[in-house]
Amino acid sequence: ALRRACGAEPRVEPDRGRVAVPAGGGVRSLTSAVRELEAAGIAIEDVGLRRPTLDEVFLRLTDHRATDGEEAA
Repeated sequence: ALRRACGAEPRVEPDRGRVAVPAGGGVRSLTSAVRELEAAGIAIEDVGLRRPTLDEVFLRLTDHRATDGEEAA
């Protein structure tokens, strides 16, 4: 249901009882995801939209982590 709504693979965190999925469409993706889950009969305890951190954006764009020796440009 989340893959259909957001067009991305959900990340399941069973130890935290959490499922996360990138929502490139922002609030529209979130609304669609909630509707898909409800239609599938899946109970939702909590839902939220979180913007990526600067670190997450850096990692996605560069595909590597900065080391202590690297300086900011």
